[in-house]
Amino acid sequence: SQIALKHRVPASMIAVASNIKISSTLTTGQELSIPDRPGLVYRFKKGDTLARVADHYSVKIEDVVIDNPDLADLDLIEPGISVFLPNAKIPAPPVIWVRPVSGGRVTSRFGYRRHPILGHRHLHTGIDLGVAYRRVIAARDGQVMFAGYLGSYGRAVIIRHENGFKTLYAHLSRTHVKPGQFVKAGARIATSGNTGRSTGAHLHFEVIKNNRPVNPRKYIRF
Repeated sequence: SQIALKHRVPASMIAVASNIKISSTLTTGQELSIPDRPGLVYRFKKGDTLARVADHYSVKIEDVVIDNPDLADLDLIEPGISVFLPNAKIPAPPVIWVRPVSGGRVTSRFGYRRHPILGHRHLHTGIDLGVAYRRVIAARDGQVMFAGYLGSYGRAVIIRHENGFKTLYAHLSRTHVKPGQFVKAGARIATSGNTGRSTGAHLHFEVIKNNRPVNPRKYIRF
């Protein structure tokens, strides 16, 4: 970060250009590649193509041609060759979703079904997993917005995530988080149970996008 500040270059770009992690510990005498203008130096790997690399970093190929006049053939760049990518944008890391509980078969899917207690046809807004009193984890990084008793859901936890997403975990026996708390994907938030309107111990799990329930299978493999 000190080197990045001195040269007025984002630390992430120095890390990519130098083929190291941004958290790497530097050693005396270690050489770094530091772009002298907006962009980054990318070292090609086996299987890379210029089109794929340019698309990944949102760079125009014609701009790469102008900034790399010494390269004879941009279509055949050998592994290990470094290419300057002007005005490159480092993409955001992919969002990580994880299964909210280990094991347990799907006992009820997302979609319309006959209510097991009331008998009428209704939209089942989540997925039920047949697990009894098992550790429940956050499916994605976020902030706890509710932890407590929630009507027919019984004891429940709701987590707010980026980009309009929320996840809901219901029929819990215990909650282990508080509203306002930030949690990482995989962090323990509750224990599954049989509270609320339930026919047996299980976890009811929902994914809500822009305040509308969506099929959790779009994001997580069950």
